[in-house]
Amino acid sequence: MSEDMGSPNYVEYSVVQKPNGKTKRLKAIIVLATVAVAVALFLVIYNFAKPFIMGFPLVMVLAVFVAFQFWKYTNVSFDYTIAGGELKMCAVYGGRKRTELFETRISSAEAIVGYSGTEPAEARGAARVFICVSSMSAPEIVCMVFKDDAGNKCAAYFEVQKKAKTVLKFYNSTAYKVI
Repeated sequence: MSEDMGSPNYVEYSVVQKPNGKTKRLKAIIVLATVAVAVALFLVIYNFAKPFIMGFPLVMVLAVFVAFQFWKYTNVSFDYTIAGGELKMCAVYGGRKRTELFETRISSAEAIVGYSGTEPAEARGAARVFICVSSMSAPEIVCMVFKDDAGNKCAAYFEVQKKAKTVLKFYNSTAYKVI
């Protein structure tokens, strides 16, 4: 987690997603698939192509490389930056691949409400929902409802600290309903 104290209207924050059931299943599938491919290839090479058995270590290196490429999707963190009235949310996979999820003006948000365990009424019917939190039981989760570039209603859940609350309220006090 990081926070820039330079400008009063600039906030940068990062949160790591805690492993959930889906992430744990994905990790297990990657490991099992790598082992299954290795065993199957070894059996095929051993039974049908013994002269190529020396190439098996190369095949194993390739299988581990492919597994490593998928493994990064099991370690996700979310970064958001508020600067100049713009909220930019990014997902970072494996600490290497950064993907921008959305960018929106805070002043154009329809609602900025606190999350208390149930979906806020303002977020119902959203075409896209962005869940950018460590876990849905984390404290200080805010739901921001806005329209994307195509005009679709979107809801974004993200964790905020005190400074972020102040900046969100500064840029859109009419939609701000966080306690």
